Amino acid sequence: MPKPIIRPWWVAMIQGIALIILSIYVFNNPLTALKGISIWIGVLIFFTGIVGIISWLFADREAREFSGLIWSLITFVFGILMLMHLFATTRMITILFGLWMVFLGLHFIESGLIFKKHQPFRWTTVIAGLICIFAAEPFYRSTDVAGRYCTHNYFFCQERNG
Repeated sequence: MPKPIIRPWWVAMIQGIALIILSIYVFNNPLTALKGISIWIGVLIFFTGIVGIISWLFADREAREFSGLIWSLITFVFGILMLMHLFATTRMITILFGLWMVFLGLHFIESGLIFKKHQPFRWTTVIAGLICIFAAEPFYRSTDVAGRYCTHNYFFCQERNG
């Protein structure tokens, strides 16, 4: 049986300090963080398509499925489009994040109502669900959420303005 890796205490402390510094940067530069996330997701999807195409090419003839090649090509093209249209990618990510928060809030409310008889403080879960839904409101209500945050950055908005 392999032995677990035990890190020195200072490694966890350095990671914690680095995450605190990163979170301060992200809160002070939300647009830059959102652009970075958009680029990263676009690159991941792009390379997923490339790996799928290469895997299809190197697979045995019996193992090749045409639908796998089509799916990989669509993924590849979608990744290119995401990287070429960064503003649209950012808008899509903010809307999906808002919808995720709404569904998470609904899940919290549902589980809080289902288990309210078994645990006395389950009402806090219902309150957390309501907070999630209200906090997500700017993301899912407006399709131009990202546009409101990019008014001061010409490079990011040049695609939108032409």
